[in-house]
Amino acid sequence: VFFKSLRGNTSLTTLCLSDNRIGKKGAKGAADLLRSCPKLTHLYLNQNLISDEGVEEICLALKNNTNLLQLELNGNGIGDRGAASIGGMLSNNGTLMALSIAGNNIGKQGSGVIASSLRWNQMLQCLGLNGSKIGEDGGAAFAKSLSLNTTLMDLRLDDDIGTELSKTIDAMLKLNAISCAMRPHAFKNTKGLRKGSLRRISSSTRSVQVRKTSVQKTSKKEKDRSLRSLE
Repeated sequence: VFFKSLRGNTSLTTLCLSDNRIGKKGAKGAADLLRSCPKLTHLYLNQNLISDEGVEEICLALKNNTNLLQLELNGNGIGDRGAASIGGMLSNNGTLMALSIAGNNIGKQGSGVIASSLRWNQMLQCLGLNGSKIGEDGGAAFAKSLSLNTTLMDLRLDDDIGTELSKTIDAMLKLNAISCAMRPHAFKNTKGLRKGSLRRISSSTRSVQVRKTSVQKTSKKEKDRSLRSLE
């Protein structure tokens, strides 16, 4: 009833339903809102027992969505199957800028699919995957994908990926932050993100002043060097 009452709403911009145990049926209702509410830009569904089936519904709605900027699905029992749906969505979605899926049951297989999607996604800036055991294999997958990604600047992983991979990924994220600072026109909606989402980004770019052409050349060179150090 709640979701039906909001269907087709033309003024709804933010919806926070965290800790309401809406389950997979509620996730389907949220997916319907993503299709019918043209101004919905922020959706928070943390701790709602959504599971893999629920996240599949949401990802299906987001594949062609051009409005949502920020999505939080923390602590929803999402596993590798749901992560595969998230990866597929990110490969097609060109609007979402911040995604938090922390505290789920995503392993190295599911994280690998999400990491691969970053090769094609050139809009996502923040990704939270901490609280999931992706291990060194998952970390290596993100490092490889970041060599082809130019927009992700805030990636939150646990320390089970290892010290060397953590350093490599951090260096790549900083290079992306520098590059993105040189083309702010590409991210007109950044101000719409929840406070804190881009905290690490702003600290990385505060005193950087480099011409765009030199940034692009340096970024590719440095990323290749970082990857070779892991081989």
